[in-house]
Amino acid sequence: MVYKLVLLDAALEDLDIAFNWYSKIHIALVKDLVFRVKEALLRIQRNPLISQNLSVGFRKINIQRFLYKLIFEVRETEIIVVPLAHHKRKPGYWENR
Repeated sequence: MVYKLVLLDAALEDLDIAFNWYSKIHIALVKDLVFRVKEALLRIQRNPLISQNLSVGFRKINIQRFLYKLIFEVRETEIIVVPLAHHKRKPGYWENR
């Protein structure tokens, strides 16, 4: 089964912040981050249960090469992506989003 991906506004804002940050360093980093995020989204879309459990109903997948993880919830036919969380942020900061 292929799940429908839904990125909440909070996740899109996090992505925008990360892309802007890396664009100030080097455009190649932005391109690689985009590639790695798409790669992670495809992996969880195909098989969301391969990812690690975080808390009740939520899972995570790390973004390769970068200090980010996607946190998401698996529903019947959808995967809801809550944030793109930086590993150094306070754990659980995203729960009220």
